[in-house]
Amino acid sequence: MKFLYFIQNDKRVNVGLFEDEENLLKFVRSTSKKFEKKKINKLDDIYDLSFYPEDLEDYREIELNGNIYPLSKFEFNPGEEISFFAEDLNVLTDEGSGIAPGFKIIENYAIDNGDLKDYISKRENAFNRIKKALRERGYTAKREFQGSEDGEAISYNGEDGKWFFAHLDPSLVENFPQDEEEFQKFIDNQLNN
Repeated sequence: MKFLYFIQNDKRVNVGLFEDEENLLKFVRSTSKKFEKKKINKLDDIYDLSFYPEDLEDYREIELNGNIYPLSKFEFNPGEEISFFAEDLNVLTDEGSGIAPGFKIIENYAIDNGDLKDYISKRENAFNRIKKALRERGYTAKREFQGSEDGEAISYNGEDGKWFFAHLDPSLVENFPQDEEEFQKFIDNQLNN
């Protein structure tokens, strides 16, 4: 299933669900007479078709399979570009075959659903090992900045101040040393930077 919506700056207008891309594109072409014959290319779930409220009619009813969707140029701010987006949605009431396809955003990084459990496990293991190693060196480790632009990070403090240690991001998870000697060198290098 594909979920279609319009985006105009911070405004999101939800349209609906489509069984397939063919019906989704049929709907999109019906939004304006200027789109009826236009080729619509796509990169991931982003369509290269954008428009302005002025391209729409005051009021238009778009019919698809007996459903009538009302659309008006007055739903949108004049003079500001509007884009189409579509997201794949999983129908969880259908018979499944394991992990649902898709991804999750973890601190600004897209992690494939199939890799998520392993990623979270490795990420938490990295934090716990770093926290323990810092504590053994007389520091207190703390998680901070969750939800920030750069994402969650580890900071540490001791008698002489507070410092940044590392971001809890895919780079840390991927390059995290498993060998104990390499891990201790990693900790010492981070503390000396």
